[in-house]
Amino acid sequence: MIGKYGNNKINKNFGKKTQELCASKIIFNFKSDSGILNYLNGKEIQSL
Repeated sequence: MIGKYGNNKINKNFGKKTQELCASKIIFNFKSDSGILNYLNGKEIQSL
């Protein structure tokens, strides 16, 4: 059965119940006020 985060049978085999995200680079570009996260606007974080 296909679940919210992929194939439930495969996910169960790997012991996964939640989504796992990864990225080598992220750029913050908020289109509106982001409150306490405003200090990140325009920042780029990249892994080595």
